[in-house]
Amino acid sequence: MTAHPRPRDRRVIRGLRPTRVGFIGLLMLVAMLIASVNYASNMGFLLAFVLLAAALSSLLVTRQGLTLLQVQSVQPEPAFAGGTVRLRLEVLNPGRSFLRSLTFWVRGGGGAGSPAGPVELPPRSLQTVEVSLAVPRRGLYRFRDIGVLSVFPLGLFKRWVRLPVDREYVVYPRPAGSRPWPAPKTMWFENVEGFHFSGGDDFTGLRPYRLGESQRHIDWKAYARGRPLAVKTFDGGGSLQRWFDWDGLAGVPPEERLSQLTRWILEADQHGEEYGLRIPGIEIEPDSSSIHTRRCLRELALFQVSP
Repeated sequence: MTAHPRPRDRRVIRGLRPTRVGFIGLLMLVAMLIASVNYASNMGFLLAFVLLAAALSSLLVTRQGLTLLQVQSVQPEPAFAGGTVRLRLEVLNPGRSFLRSLTFWVRGGGGAGSPAGPVELPPRSLQTVEVSLAVPRRGLYRFRDIGVLSVFPLGLFKRWVRLPVDREYVVYPRPAGSRPWPAPKTMWFENVEGFHFSGGDDFTGLRPYRLGESQRHIDWKAYARGRPLAVKTFDGGGSLQRWFDWDGLAGVPPEERLSQLTRWILEADQHGEEYGLRIPGIEIEPDSSSIHTRRCLRELALFQVSP
């Protein structure tokens, strides 16, 4: 029978060393021992050995503190270029010991993040820790690792662990620009059932509101009187559609175009407006859902500008 090798632990231990306080304490302990030898002081020896025993106990506790620590999940929040991406870490302490004075940080394509701490983890507990990472440019990145530092219990020694992770995150373009929204265009087609606002001017009645539709044509006055949400319908055989078009920003540098499109998309999403997106090689049909917004922002983040 062929023996299968045991899988390697993905946890990478970086090291264990004295802190600045611990190093100074070690020098003081050596000086105390030398003085006790020179003056044959039994009390000096007793105090020195008590302090040495406390330091060794602290060393053992610090060394074992991060052995069982686990990061269950990493959830990045949406981020824009020039800002920070916030990460929600689900951290599990399955052991019986109380973990204190923990510091978390993260590294990724954007560089090193700001540390979060001190964090305390009770025995057998799952806790959420939030860390942040600077993201200067748009694009697709991956987290390199999550670091955890412990100086518990006495702050004499520090132990850190690097937990490799494999999680990507998208940085959207920075929303900027001052251009007004492009005017909607009338799209003509046959057999209109009134799902979109038609190009005619004749009011034909009301119909029930459908989840995900634009809120521009809701009869808010009737809703204020306690009636169900309803949408005004018009005839005329067409529908008004708003397109955010790359070619409509001719003369604007590529990165500024992406920033302007991002601002339009965020504003349209905030107001519940239907819109479509056209950039070179990609056309996304009009919609007003949050999924549609995330898809458009992702395409802008990953768009490759031609040299």
